[in-house]
Amino acid sequence: MTHLKESDHQTSARQRASQLARHIGLASGPGYDPAKASLAQRAQQRQHLRDMGYQANLEAIYQQCLQQADSGVIGHELDPDWLHHFLQLAEKVHQPKMQGLWAKILANELANPGAFSIASLTTLTRLTQKDAQTLRKALELSMVVNGDGRLRLLTSWRWPARLSSLFGQDNQVSVRLSQFGLPYSAILRLIELQLLYSSELESGQYAKGSKLTLSNGAQRWIATTRQRHSSFSYFRFSPIAHELAQLMQIQGDSDWQGAFTQTLDNALVFKRS
Repeated sequence: MTHLKESDHQTSARQRASQLARHIGLASGPGYDPAKASLAQRAQQRQHLRDMGYQANLEAIYQQCLQQADSGVIGHELDPDWLHHFLQLAEKVHQPKMQGLWAKILANELANPGAFSIASLTTLTRLTQKDAQTLRKALELSMVVNGDGRLRLLTSWRWPARLSSLFGQDNQVSVRLSQFGLPYSAILRLIELQLLYSSELESGQYAKGSKLTLSNGAQRWIATTRQRHSSFSYFRFSPIAHELAQLMQIQGDSDWQGAFTQTLDNALVFKRS
């Protein structure tokens, strides 16, 4: 392992600090010397550089949008208010992968106005690339129950204990989300971003032998309950998360699917559909 001296850390910090000079109008450029510039001129230089960066961001998003837009679809006029908000927010997106996400939104909105709300755009500005990856992972582990189109993040399945069991405590099987890249801290982050509702909900009770349709990506099962009065707990995705899910082309997770059916083997009989 390489050990860094304290002086190495200080040098690295100085280098990073020097790089910041450009963003605050203190770096020299063609025809510009910060040492000879007034405070107002330095502020003007900073504004100029910021505007150039914003313009470069919008142009990068626009070029990607052109590549993704379907030439076979007749576009519609964008809502002026929506476009105003989009441009104000998109210009501040510097990360290339996140710019790709904004380009998809614009391309989809041109073909299908109203597909993405201003609230979704505002939420998207709060997402880092890591947050976007966390949302993708949560969507990959989500289920649609009985084809209602709503994405649920199942957390456990329970059923009443038999009367003869000790203390009469309910039986419960927890769904192993953390083992597939979604620890509880990630769930809390999605709640903070208003992509998951904060309350963990519980389904209605199912009689023994009830049949449910469970879907993860393209995989679909007919699941039959083994126990009486069984139910499951889950987190529900927000409408904003559903809108963003349209951009991510979620395929599901085959490893997760195998673990999910194995974990809930005591509660459900699975049959591929």
